[in-house]
Amino acid sequence: MSIARQICSALEKAHEKKVIHRDLKPENVMVSQKEDGTETIKIMDFGIAKATLDDAPATQLTTAGMVFGTPHYISPEQASGDPVDGRSDLYSLGCMLYEMAKGDRPFEADTVGMLLRKHVTGKIPEILLSGESGPTKLKRLSDLVRRLMAKNPDGRPSTARDVIGLLAKIDKDEVRDESIATAATLIGEKGEVEVARFAQFAKEISLSLLTFRTSKARSRAEGLMESILVPWALRVVVWVRKYPIALTAW
Repeated sequence: MSIARQICSALEKAHEKKVIHRDLKPENVMVSQKEDGTETIKIMDFGIAKATLDDAPATQLTTAGMVFGTPHYISPEQASGDPVDGRSDLYSLGCMLYEMAKGDRPFEADTVGMLLRKHVTGKIPEILLSGESGPTKLKRLSDLVRRLMAKNPDGRPSTARDVIGLLAKIDKDEVRDESIATAATLIGEKGEVEVARFAQFAKEISLSLLTFRTSKARSRAEGLMESILVPWALRVVVWVRKYPIALTAW
């Protein structure tokens, strides 16, 4: 868990600087040991990493028709030559976590083309099959890996920071099923966090419009919808489905 959290921490820093690795794999993770025995990691080979710009269209992140990355760990959108963001790296992380837990890569095929198709359309592999017994932590990790490897980026955790928190809770055996956030749920445990984020988005949108930076305003508006408004609406839907009697009474 410690190594996985350190990988996430490194990804978080890269993503904060708008850099997407795009070739995350075990061979690019260097593990070193300190004198006290603790292990630290460094992510290597940012050779095909891509920097994003707030005012650049997402399509610039991937050249049309071009596929980069290692086939065994490549995300569906990257394998398809579609635009990518930080969640593509999280998919690759999911593949690595699966391999760490199972000892095998999630997908194998005779050709690169067949392997890419499995990432795009193949069934997400399970660390533990439905109904299979195993340690609670392994079951939680299996659920997290399944979400990290979601075909649609919106079905994955939103950020590396989200994954760090989930890994820490799994390590302490504190995770509940509904607490694993997806890209559609950047809902913080404290409402004031989302209020502050909403205010920041609104401020940036207003400033961009005042300075005629419409592309940035559009990008911020889309981010507002994706990370705050839609997640809250989805949370209400989940709550209604979970507690229909309470709604009827109300």
